[in-house]
Amino acid sequence: MLRLLNRNIVGNKQKDKEQREVFAAEYIWGDAPEDQRILQKKVDLVVASDCVYHESVAPLLVSSLVDVCSSREDEVPVVAVIGQELRSDLVHQEFLARLLKSFAVYRVPVSDSVDAVYVLYVALLRKDIPNELI
Repeated sequence: MLRLLNRNIVGNKQKDKEQREVFAAEYIWGDAPEDQRILQKKVDLVVASDCVYHESVAPLLVSSLVDVCSSREDEVPVVAVIGQELRSDLVHQEFLARLLKSFAVYRVPVSDSVDAVYVLYVALLRKDIPNELI
């Protein structure tokens, strides 16, 4: 996925008149990120795909998502887009329960056939959302 993201960035950079810094980086959750831009730059979007395969990794991933999504010093919320294959109800429920403690989570419907096998979530840190919207 990282290779495809980087190819997309290069392809779209030519169209970016403002020449914003856009980057994709691997982040092994639970560890400090190797690419320090992850926590030092104003990240707008986090994409996580098929990252929860065992319930033991759920707290590490959620903790890392909180770190990245709370790294901005301004008022702009960081959006997390999370795609996940539904392999195990136990694993999915553990991840979702932990995610809901820190994030407002919205499930994006795709189609009946896709939704039976995969989920797509958009998540925002609860601190970034006005109370009337939670």
